[in-house]
Amino acid sequence: MSYRIRFNRGHRRVRTKGRGSAAASTDLLALSREEICRPFSRLSGLEVVAVPIDIAGESDDHRPAPRHPTCEKSGDPVTCKVAWHAHVQELRRTGVSHWHRCPADFWCALVPLVHGDRCLAAYKLVCPASMPEEEFARRVELLAVLTENFATRRASLLAQFAASAGNDNGCAGACVDLSQDAAPDNGTLPPLAKRALEHIDAHLTDPDLSVSRIAQALNVSSTYLAHIFATHTGVRMSRLIAERRVEMAKRLLATTDREVKQIAFSVGFSNAAWFSQVFRNRTGQTPGQYRRTQRPA
Repeated sequence: MSYRIRFNRGHRRVRTKGRGSAAASTDLLALSREEICRPFSRLSGLEVVAVPIDIAGESDDHRPAPRHPTCEKSGDPVTCKVAWHAHVQELRRTGVSHWHRCPADFWCALVPLVHGDRCLAAYKLVCPASMPEEEFARRVELLAVLTENFATRRASLLAQFAASAGNDNGCAGACVDLSQDAAPDNGTLPPLAKRALEHIDAHLTDPDLSVSRIAQALNVSSTYLAHIFATHTGVRMSRLIAERRVEMAKRLLATTDREVKQIAFSVGFSNAAWFSQVFRNRTGQTPGQYRRTQRPA
């Protein structure tokens, strides 16, 4: 039997590494249950499950799929596993919130917790298919907002967790491969994506620039805008913003004597250490190393 699963999605390539620190993953999930899952349940009356993202071995057919209480009503773990593998593949491609109508006839969404280049965890929401899709999408939007707020509020903690996992030669999450990001072709983009690009160009050096701020300026849902943008450009807005800031920084490093910290602030980073990490992820060099290769004298 074959299944057809339709996703609402963006596009993004993700590569995975090893399993990382199980203890750190457990601590992160425990904290996020308190600050994401419980507030979501209070606001929506629905249950959401925190899922550790350790997808390097998801092709292993013996690995069970994470189950949501609503999934238990299907009584078919095999069907649930088919749907979960589809989620995993979508997360590898996009790294953004997405949902489908699963073979067991439920709406099933996965909202990732992303920090920098890494997806550290995800949150699974399942509702009966009798719920209108627009209503379910609003629930996903609420969950995405709570997750984004958590990522912002706990940024320093997530940075430590991501760095620790990376130092273990692995990651308890998905690691984004940035090397294939493509520049959007403005001529083929829908109006909303074009407006988002124009806003990015006009506010690139603003340290408060974010997907939620762009959506607020355009008077649309941040989840909807992220879907439209990623679908038509092949890259998340946050990835595009980081890439363009790094390109601006490269020009300044090669042509000026300004300190790295000053350059970080001038291109829109509010934290010099985070700028150095993003720069190294994009180029394979620290800002200082890049400057020396461009200006050996």
